[in-house]
Amino acid sequence: MRIICLFILSLIAVSATGAEKPGEFLGLQFPQLKTDRADWINPSDTVFGSMFPVTREVRLYVSSGGQVDSVWYDKTIKPDFVRGIKNSLKALQFVPGKIKGRKSAVILPVSVTFSSSGTSRQVDLTLPYDATTGARDRRLIDMALPENGFVLPGLDSFPSYYLNIPKDSGRTEYDYAVYKVNVDSAGKVTDFVEQATSNSKLSDLFSISARYARYRTASYMGERFPSEFYLITRFFDEQNYPTLAWPPDSTSPAEVPIDRYRLQSVLYLDSLLSPVYPKNLMGVFGFSGMNIGQDSIPAEISITADGAIEWVIFGKHLTSEAKRNLNKILKQVQLIPAMDSTGRAVPFRGNLLISRSGSNKLRITADWLEPEIE
Repeated sequence: MRIICLFILSLIAVSATGAEKPGEFLGLQFPQLKTDRADWINPSDTVFGSMFPVTREVRLYVSSGGQVDSVWYDKTIKPDFVRGIKNSLKALQFVPGKIKGRKSAVILPVSVTFSSSGTSRQVDLTLPYDATTGARDRRLIDMALPENGFVLPGLDSFPSYYLNIPKDSGRTEYDYAVYKVNVDSAGKVTDFVEQATSNSKLSDLFSISARYARYRTASYMGERFPSEFYLITRFFDEQNYPTLAWPPDSTSPAEVPIDRYRLQSVLYLDSLLSPVYPKNLMGVFGFSGMNIGQDSIPAEISITADGAIEWVIFGKHLTSEAKRNLNKILKQVQLIPAMDSTGRAVPFRGNLLISRSGSNKLRITADWLEPEIE
């Protein structure tokens, strides 16, 4: 008997009122930008330059009239790129958002990306949903819905089954399966259908266990309604990365074999089937005489399609020695590349937090690995 590690994503497709309109997610229609994208920076504001693209998350509090009432962002992340364009963000104009068909104030997470090329400096704004292009940002939508009073459908717990792996299962490094799941307002499964898989034998085995899982339906302000979502299951064998192992009724996660299941929840199925998996981030890193001069350091990284770290931008001012030490440590991190919905490895960008775990040891956590299901 072998242990399979699973990575599961729950994804939303249906609202309380049936078929959703384009750009509507569980009854929330996001505010749409009226301001010209090509000319939204106020001439009196300052766009700071950067050797590499820098992305910052910002929350806009958009009124029911479409005006930005206030702007929030994490001011502890240095350098403070957002400070220079704060007036431009406040001046943005939107078509008001709607909740359940009514105009409503909306907390709108956006990504602001700063990039430079020679003497040219540019700021790009990414919305959760852009009606002009139809583009959706899964991470921003995942953030926005709970902040506006919604509970996302998905997986509450998974049965603690082991799966017997047939010798002729044809295992590969990127085995996966995708299932479409419908639940009623009580969270009871009304339909469970395989949509795609790279390994039908593993998919068949998993689908038997998955039918006995406990699911959560969507709700808004306590009102539950039927939901349709996807389970994206990644099958691993003895891979380690930060997560809570199941079953959840264990007295301590440490008492459960860490290589049993990997569970996460996100919003909906798009072009990314899975993010980068750190193989060895469960441990700590370092070396004798290491000196970084900081207790915790945020870092933005770019990862190539073969899992290599292409570049890194540290979010705090560091000495040259500290940068050398950190780059030496990051070379120890082993990564499984991100994969799109066709099963192809693709480049990926995300953020790490590097924090002390002893005098000569550091712990590295990846923010794209969402919090465990509780």
